[in-house]
Amino acid sequence: MEKDRSSHVLFFPVPTQGHMNPMIKLAELLALTGFRITYLNTHHNHERLIKFTNIAAHYERYPGFEFKTITDGLPPDHPRSGHWFMEMYEEATEMKIKQGLREMLVNISPPVDCMIVDAFLGFALDVAGELGIPIVCFRTSSPCCFWTSYSIPAMIQAGELPIEDMDRLITTVPGMETIRKKLDDRGEKCIFIGYDERSKAYRLYNPLTKKLIILRDVEFDEAEYWIWSSEEKKIEGLFFNENQDDDDFINQDEQGDDQGPQQNLIEPSSSRNNIETENPEVQPTEVRRSTRERRVPESYCRAADMEDTFIKLVVNRTLKSVQANALILNTAEELEGPILSQIRTQCPNVYAIGPINALLKSRVDAKHGESYHHFSNTLLEENKSCISWLDKQPNRSVTYACFGSITSMSREQLIELWYGLVNSKSKFLLVVRPNSVIGKDGEEEDVVKELFDKAKDQGYIVDWAPQEAVLNHPAVGSFLTHSGWNSTLEGVVAGVPMICWPYFADQQVNSRVVSEVWKIGLEMKDVCDRKILEKMVKEVMVDRKEEFAKSAAEMAKLADQSVSVGGSSYSNLDRLIEDIKEMSLKTPQKVIVS
Repeated sequence: MEKDRSSHVLFFPVPTQGHMNPMIKLAELLALTGFRITYLNTHHNHERLIKFTNIAAHYERYPGFEFKTITDGLPPDHPRSGHWFMEMYEEATEMKIKQGLREMLVNISPPVDCMIVDAFLGFALDVAGELGIPIVCFRTSSPCCFWTSYSIPAMIQAGELPIEDMDRLITTVPGMETIRKKLDDRGEKCIFIGYDERSKAYRLYNPLTKKLIILRDVEFDEAEYWIWSSEEKKIEGLFFNENQDDDDFINQDEQGDDQGPQQNLIEPSSSRNNIETENPEVQPTEVRRSTRERRVPESYCRAADMEDTFIKLVVNRTLKSVQANALILNTAEELEGPILSQIRTQCPNVYAIGPINALLKSRVDAKHGESYHHFSNTLLEENKSCISWLDKQPNRSVTYACFGSITSMSREQLIELWYGLVNSKSKFLLVVRPNSVIGKDGEEEDVVKELFDKAKDQGYIVDWAPQEAVLNHPAVGSFLTHSGWNSTLEGVVAGVPMICWPYFADQQVNSRVVSEVWKIGLEMKDVCDRKILEKMVKEVMVDRKEEFAKSAAEMAKLADQSVSVGGSSYSNLDRLIEDIKEMSLKTPQKVIVS
């Protein structure tokens, strides 16, 4: 290959919104350096990009940036909503895509010097190996999810999967100790004297703190040398002095008719603790486990069958991705250093170059000396009227609620969500994506219109929003999110506190990082009803508003430092650029096909 020819890089994403967004931003970052870029879309997605964006005009500023299309292996009239992308991984469908990719690489001119492909497209590694093309895998989900996925075989071997007890400690995922320690450090080991398992709730008065303790789903662990009466039990756990909320605990209102013993606690003869009687006026403090298996992605931990198709796919593609020349992750050393260190034990050449949306803005601003315009590579039509509505709202007064491009919900869930927002008294901007509400034909449109009419003075509902522009609007004070990794990072960059309602895949892990490690939001976990949501919105927007705003601003500062000159992501991108140039020198000028 002639040294004066620009390196030619082919990008190939999984054809869903969440996978395409960071991939095309990375393509633009490399185009800024003068690389020749071929961005490979499916026919269906490229038509949607042309329909809903000015994508051609935006990328024509980069000489050598070209879009090409390939089949997704499905008929043109096949539905492509929800979890349709799983059909791509069926053997016959995948074979069609693989064949199309190979034909393109053989015939493309100039030849491709390096491929950057989504880590879930494992067949691309086979094609690259056959044709002698260097390949880099881009894992668009969170590094924590990547590492837990990589660790699934070890967890199965250790008997920790499938998970039966959601409160049991996972011990076989090195690097996750920082998440566990965040909880452990807030607790003090203690022993409470209680009664036997006759109630789902246990209310105990602690004379040292003058607080009422509430426990649920505790395990009873007796020491052999303790002498108990038939009604007495020892309850062991962590006592948290902080009065923090968790939907795993039962409060007095929830206990209802299932009344267990609540009166005096009898001191056994072997105990030297002086336990006082319960004080009915004491406000309850909650006791919770130090860690929970929620940090393992929901789709994996709750599956009863470890032969589940999705689990096998995730594990297979995760393990295969480390066979590539390198691995790209959308994060920063400043944000997730410990996890990155663990990943590098299995894949030494890791480029942490995130948050990619912020890194692109930083590079464009530096190159052109102007503020980067938020260009949206959306597959849905954006309703930008919400920006005008936000312009009329006070600073940090609006809760923005959006649940991504795949999440669906029932009509009942939508109504609970709406009531929670309305009852919080906070202004809100709610996104209800077309065809995202499960119900009868036409029912979604009717219920959305009805909800909009009922709260038009307090809220605004759109079917899709320009999310980065919304999050960076001064009127937005919190982000109610499904905790997809792109949305999470966009919230971090914008410095907006989050209320996390995770749905599937890496979202449970992401929400735990947001709430327990970064401390820039709250985690709703499994249940979203109007009371819980109302309480959480009030906590983020009123009760702890300044606390969360300060934490979110600090995280935004770290993210900004990482993408600025001298920052880790800025430097890692430079290293990636130089390594691609080096790969290009070693790539054959012509692919020989036998």
